[in-house]
Amino acid sequence: MKTKAYQLNNSNFNEPWFAPEITVYADTRGEAKQLILAQIRWYDHVDKYDEPIGFLNIKVVRAKHLDLKLVNGEYKTQFKIDEDKRYDDFNAELDKLLIDYKGGFAYVKKGGSYYRPNSCGYTEFRTRAGIYTIQEAVREVRGCSLMDCMQAVPIDKIEHNKLLQDEIDSLSSRLLPL
Repeated sequence: MKTKAYQLNNSNFNEPWFAPEITVYADTRGEAKQLILAQIRWYDHVDKYDEPIGFLNIKVVRAKHLDLKLVNGEYKTQFKIDEDKRYDDFNAELDKLLIDYKGGFAYVKKGGSYYRPNSCGYTEFRTRAGIYTIQEAVREVRGCSLMDCMQAVPIDKIEHNKLLQDEIDSLSSRLLPL
């Protein structure tokens, strides 16, 4: 299995915007050039001097960030390794919430907004946010592909009740007599 990544550098192409983005895996730069040339041979690419692109004038650069590494019997790029670690850390945090706040409640927050009750819309205000069991909140957050934007926010009951009571007091002060 070849693990070194190389990419086509189209900087010497006459019309670089027409050159495809190509990544190949090879042991040497020469091997990478051959693989890339095989992929673009049907196109009439020329360099800045109107010479056909060939083995001597094609530019190929190392793309170390795309190298494949063997992790648990599977080849992955560094990006995929980092993504898997973020996913595992995210799930570990959710599992910790389930243990630390067992029987508690949480808001579900997506970006800067909270889910409203019954997951019907969004609000910026905690006083209008839905209240979910910690299990429901974790299930909702874990099931979303936007894991970087989602969070289950545990609710402090005393703080939450005070917040709602303040809102009720504010609203009742504006009631008009009948």
